[in-house]
Amino acid sequence: MIHDHYSAQNLIIESISKLNTIERLKYGDPPIGIYRIYNYCLGIFSGKTEYTRKIEAIDSKNNELTKYVELEISKKKLTRFNEFDSYDL
Repeated sequence: MIHDHYSAQNLIIESISKLNTIERLKYGDPPIGIYRIYNYCLGIFSGKTEYTRKIEAIDSKNNELTKYVELEISKKKLTRFNEFDSYDL
């Protein structure tokens, strides 16, 4: 889903990864494993699962971009896509 979204904006995706510990602290994502497991289990029971990802991409002018997104998936369908931070390098 992420790849399709940014390909439509003519970006070349280099990587999609989970946030590291420092990024989780910075953006308010639970850094401790037990809280992440709790959120995941809660998501399974409610039918909604949230993910945060870091995307590294290149635009048509060869500028490197880093984007942070939140995804909410409900019943195997994307219900929310939120880009909450981005950097141009």
